Amino acid sequence: LDSTNTAIANQQRELFKADSTKIAQAKIIADQVAKRKLDSTNTAIANQQRELFKADSTRIAQAKIVAGQIAKRKLDSTNTAIANQLRELFKADSTRIAQAKIVADQIAKRKLDSTNTAIANQQKELFKADSIADSVIAEQKAQFKADSTKIAQAKKAPVGVIATKVSYFSFYDQIDTFGTAIANQSFSIRIKKDNLISSIDFDKYPFVKKGTEIAKLTNEQSIIAPFAGRVGKREITPGILGGENSIIANLDDIKVLKVDVKLPENYVSVIKQGLKVLVKTDAYKENFEGTIISVSSRVDPTTRSILVQAKINNLDEKLIPGMLLNLKVVFSEKRSLSVPEEALLIQGKEKFIYKIVNNVIQKTKVEIGRRNEGKIEILSGLEENEIVLAEGTNKVRPKRKVKISQTIK
Repeated sequence: LDSTNTAIANQQRELFKADSTKIAQAKIIADQVAKRKLDSTNTAIANQQRELFKADSTRIAQAKIVAGQIAKRKLDSTNTAIANQLRELFKADSTRIAQAKIVADQIAKRKLDSTNTAIANQQKELFKADSIADSVIAEQKAQFKADSTKIAQAKKAPVGVIATKVSYFSFYDQIDTFGTAIANQSFSIRIKKDNLISSIDFDKYPFVKKGTEIAKLTNEQSIIAPFAGRVGKREITPGILGGENSIIANLDDIKVLKVDVKLPENYVSVIKQGLKVLVKTDAYKENFEGTIISVSSRVDPTTRSILVQAKINNLDEKLIPGMLLNLKVVFSEKRSLSVPEEALLIQGKEKFIYKIVNNVIQKTKVEIGRRNEGKIEILSGLEENEIVLAEGTNKVRPKRKVKISQTIK
């Protein structure tokens, strides 16, 4: 449109320029005519020139009008064409925009629908999960309520406990030592096989009474048991001491065993005959008992110890000579009230026992003494046959009602 207007304007300028040139030429001619005809004709000429000039001016004005009309018509037609083209373009663009909007709306709607479907599915899953969680929470609350009820009932219910009676027990001080078992009596037997007529079966380790014939020899001699005991053959290496042609055996009295031990000299003031001895061995769980039967009259200056001999009761003949025995020499023995060690409750420097009175726990302060074999000596605070809590002091509190489920000694 701008280029068309520019072209029209240029054409109008050319026409106006041509008209201006004609007018200038006409003026020149008029002036020349006027100069030639200076007389009577000047007026006529001047009039003619004026008419001509007027006619020219009229033609110029008409030409300008025509040129303006032409330019206007051209401009209008051009503008109309351009406007029509713009309208068509705008209409096409509007159509495409509308179509694009429709497509975009459809795509957005599809996306929105799929998004809404996904969101709806997620919401359904979340609602389902929430429903499950709610049911689980409800079950847990119900279970918690039931457990709370049970706990409350359990707290109110009497606690089952293990109890014991306060009783007397022998407490003592002890000296720990060890020694080797020795037969109470021992008789060695050595028989040459060439001189043996008959004998008991040494391999069976038999028990023989005093006066029993152990072996009969060729020279009308016999070996008689000088005391009751067990006969056993000693195994020796062939070739040593004529072992291949001899039988070497022992008769041992093991109903009572002896053991020699050395005790530190600082116990001289308490060591005496008749002191009780407790014996243990790795072979048996049970304890054996004995007594001190002799005490040396001197202290060994090398070891600063005193030798004593103990006699151990072995009626079941479980112990045999040569066994290692662990001994406790007992002294300062005294019978006192006692409770199990597990019954003692220590708080700082004070000691307590939970006493059970009418199935109710009472916290009782006590004074304790020695400890022996899992028992504690009670010096004050309890009486014989009183019932106390034997185990589980951490499960009850004072004034708590309990139920005795088991009684131990």
